Amino acid sequence: MAKTRVHDLAKEYGISSKEMLEHLRDMKIPAKSASSTLEDAYVSIVRKKLKPILEAHAAEIEAQKRAEEEAKAEEARIAAEKAEAERIAAAEATKAALEGKSVTVDAKIGEEGQLFGSVTPAQIAEAIQAQLGLEVDRKRVGRGNNIKTSGKHAVEVNLYREITATVNVLVGVTEEEPAEAEVEAAAETETEEAAEESAE
Repeated sequence: MAKTRVHDLAKEYGISSKEMLEHLRDMKIPAKSASSTLEDAYVSIVRKKLKPILEAHAAEIEAQKRAEEEAKAEEARIAAEKAEAERIAAAEATKAALEGKSVTVDAKIGEEGQLFGSVTPAQIAEAIQAQLGLEVDRKRVGRGNNIKTSGKHAVEVNLYREITATVNVLVGVTEEEPAEAEVEAAAETETEEAAEESAE
């Protein structure tokens, strides 16, 4: 009759030879080492008695594996929440530093305040970094629209998700000096109001 070595039987059950030898000792089955051979009768006894033990062991390993996976998933969730909170905090800090501030962008101005070319989001982002020391993504400046006239322009900068800040972009003017087109428009308004008062 064929005989089975201890290490082969251990391999069959996915345990070490040392563990199998311990089981054999508990069952009073003679075996000295991993290379010891077992009669078929002993092998049958081993398989019968070890089946529930090994099934319980397998279930324990599976439960432990699930617990480890759940722990890793929880760690990943906590890390993601922390990273999100940090991004939001950074965006809020940038908003506080940027909101309502003004930057100046040089441009060649033609008649009636029209620019030769335009002021791009990239230029505005560069001006914000150079003049305010804040780095913003040019793709999130002014919704990608260019400025084509001189004057003071309120430009929205998207910092993160729904967090935005508005920066004043001065093209061809200073904070105190309104653009020529704005002056003319104000003068026309005053003239119209005076005419209306005279008519009354």
